[in-house]
Amino acid sequence: MTFKLRFLEDVDPRLKSEMVAFGRWIRRWYDFPVHLEMRLISTSRLTDFDGSECSLRFWQNGSEGPVTVEIAVGRFAKNLEVGGPDVAYPTIAAAIGRGLKYYFISCRDAPIREDFAKRWGDRLLDAYVDESTPPAPWTGAWKTSER
Repeated sequence: MTFKLRFLEDVDPRLKSEMVAFGRWIRRWYDFPVHLEMRLISTSRLTDFDGSECSLRFWQNGSEGPVTVEIAVGRFAKNLEVGGPDVAYPTIAAAIGRGLKYYFISCRDAPIREDFAKRWGDRLLDAYVDESTPPAPWTGAWKTSER
């Protein structure tokens, strides 16, 4: 299967180039048993399926269907201006990592735990920055010691 990274609604070109490199790095490390489409959308907020505002949402079409993750990246330019590149880029990369963890959890048909997804996404980002081995796809939700 595949991992597809899409940019919707005029995403900042500075963000695109870095996230394309991050996406290539992810593809080198992970297999995708179900198709994953990760959409970076140039909006400040998304509306979740329950009507609440969010920055990230995901869904799977059927029990073995493709998974879609959408991430609001409209605040990237402001984050870059205020916090600099050490804040702006990692914020989006960590969100991609969280979405990727949601994907791996859904492939296992396991309950979603926000704390596992956030921690795993942070570890993925650290591995990318440090050029080290990223976390295993199933790490986090399956170890009794982490529950």
